[in-house]
Amino acid sequence: MEDYIEKALQFLMDNGACFADARFQRRVVNSVLAENKELKRYEANSFSGLGIRVLYRGAWGYAATTKLSKEDILTAAKIALNISKNLSEKQLNEPFEISQEVINDNFSLKVRKKLEDISSEERIKLAVESNKLSFINKNIKNSRTIVADFSEERLIMNTLGTRVKIKIAMVGIGQSVVAKVNDRYEKIFEQKSRCSGFEFFDKINIENFIVELSKLV
Repeated sequence: MEDYIEKALQFLMDNGACFADARFQRRVVNSVLAENKELKRYEANSFSGLGIRVLYRGAWGYAATTKLSKEDILTAAKIALNISKNLSEKQLNEPFEISQEVINDNFSLKVRKKLEDISSEERIKLAVESNKLSFINKNIKNSRTIVADFSEERLIMNTLGTRVKIKIAMVGIGQSVVAKVNDRYEKIFEQKSRCSGFEFFDKINIENFIVELSKLV
């Protein structure tokens, strides 16, 4: 991926660009909904894409792609360059140089249980078993538990030499409970989340969190 981006940026400079940068992002999201002691829904989605920005004679051109092959990234670079060239001709802008601090950094959130190592079965079991805990008495009429997580990677590169990599993760649990007491229905919702790996669920007291919520409602 980085090699493809680097070659695309070099192509832009070789063809007259004053400056160019590329921003890549990938996000993976998992969400499990358990309701009334049963699995209701499981979703797993992945999104990724790359945006390229080009400065040519004072005019900016932009292009983006969700296809990340070498050819697709180069095609996006060519589109962005053509846009900036067309705008420059219309605006009759003069070429100029751009200066910016060069940054090289790599940040990755340290986790003990990587999200990509967690199976769908483990996520589902956590949600369903947690949901069952909310039924502390016959007054509880409905319970919904959501266990969700996402991981995200970002890469920023430009023609000045900047290269920044970022990798983060977040996990969380949400709980809603409906109870009937004295012919009245009450509903309560609470959630807990943190930038963390799946070890977050080992650190918090899920049973206490859910049971206390049921008592409160």
